[in-house]
Amino acid sequence: MQINWNDRIGVLKEMLGDCTLCPRNCHADRLAGETGFCGLGPDVVLSRALPHFGEEPPISGERGAGTVFLSSCNLKCVYCQNWQISLADGRGGGGREITPRGLADAFMQLAAKGCHNIEAVTPTPHLPGFVEALGIARLEGLDLPVVFNCGGYEDPDTIRLLDGIVDIWLPDFKYGSESAARELSGAQDYPGRAMTAIKEMVRQAGDELITSGDIGKRGVIIRHLVLPGMAGNSLAALELIRKEISPVVPISLMGQ
Repeated sequence: MQINWNDRIGVLKEMLGDCTLCPRNCHADRLAGETGFCGLGPDVVLSRALPHFGEEPPISGERGAGTVFLSSCNLKCVYCQNWQISLADGRGGGGREITPRGLADAFMQLAAKGCHNIEAVTPTPHLPGFVEALGIARLEGLDLPVVFNCGGYEDPDTIRLLDGIVDIWLPDFKYGSESAARELSGAQDYPGRAMTAIKEMVRQAGDELITSGDIGKRGVIIRHLVLPGMAGNSLAALELIRKEISPVVPISLMGQ
């Protein structure tokens, strides 16, 4: 697919002026320094960029995923394992502001270390700068797949803007229950929102993971964390995936 990077970046930057990048629809003018649920302004905030070996085997492989941990999140999960970065109260997170040029350099450094991909973790609040950085890196020869690692609470209109840019979608599908989503992540509408967004991801990349030498190149993996004492939520989530998305889409069941 031929991508007009300037058009995509322009639309995403315009969205920052009345932020609707995610389902929170805060309408904050982040270009003017206002902040919404994520607590972020207009710039990308990077926590760390490093080879990461703790993802699914087709993502980490032997040389690691080129993981870019970005600050903040649009959820409020009480069990967040990355709270130092995302902060479970939804207000910002640890990290440093970085320009698109600086982020592109980070991508290229990860590629030089032999990473199998560029994996962005919770990139949605940072999308204008992230996509701009990716466009710079592509022009400079970056040819690794891009992995979009997110909590699943996404807006399908935003996901459509990434068609042809993201190669592997790695969303969570956390809840089959609205009450559990409200209690544990502060997002009662999570099941419906995540379902709609993941359908768009599958439309773009298919309902399987295409690999080369056991390393993922294109497709979707849906993650689900089995929460203590909540087997019913997991069964409901898996049933929704089977009925509404695909009975064959790869699932990563987690229990950490």
